[in-house]
Amino acid sequence: MKKLTRKLIVSMLSAAMAFSAMTISASAAVNVPKNVTVYANSSSNISIQGLGTAKNQITKSSIKSSNTNVAQPTALTTNVSTYSYKSEPLTKGGRGYSDSSSSNSQSIELWTNKTGTANVSFKIGNKSYTTKVTVLKYVNPIKTITLTGANGGKSFAGLTKQGSSASLTLSKKTLTKSWLTVVPASGWKIMNVSVSSSRGSGPQYYSFNSNKPASKAVLGVGSVQKGGYINISLLNTKNNASMYIYYDLA
Repeated sequence: MKKLTRKLIVSMLSAAMAFSAMTISASAAVNVPKNVTVYANSSSNISIQGLGTAKNQITKSSIKSSNTNVAQPTALTTNVSTYSYKSEPLTKGGRGYSDSSSSNSQSIELWTNKTGTANVSFKIGNKSYTTKVTVLKYVNPIKTITLTGANGGKSFAGLTKQGSSASLTLSKKTLTKSWLTVVPASGWKIMNVSVSSSRGSGPQYYSFNSNKPASKAVLGVGSVQKGGYINISLLNTKNNASMYIYYDLA
């Protein structure tokens, strides 16, 4: 169950890569931070944005951790975004034009096992990079969280007291017209909240995105059922560390 939960978390992280507090941006050159801070017993990532071309990618086999007991690389996620534009003239002698671009981003997903430090190294092309990952003692970043039809309407923040993933039992197989309300603990802000109504074919997705870190998130969920999930991306305002909280709906 623990391995399955980690795999599910990794799949959710790819959708939240842009909200990582450990962003490595790239325009003309890749800028890799020397240090990042995360928390134990949680999933995190090192996100590399704007790699430009498909050839300018992280070599999967090059990803290493100097201390897998502290930080274990679990996956390499690649997102490719393409844009194309074409204008065709309708008048004689008119000029048409077109434009296209492609942006690639990658994320090295990590599972943090315990406190300590680890150097995560990797290669992009012929260049080698290393980021020092400092893992702090886990703290619960959620103050209160409620979902209509779950836990008798009371907060289930205590489910993530020991770690960033938990199973939430719904009062019935399918909930309709539910509201999800999330308030982070002191020193934390919400970056993104996403809810999947189910897994498998045809799930509905609901999301809360803020232009800036938020102190509260309220999200209307039209329908959610057992087998779905809740994923929350948070930022620590004191040390700029990020954390992902995951609830499996059972």
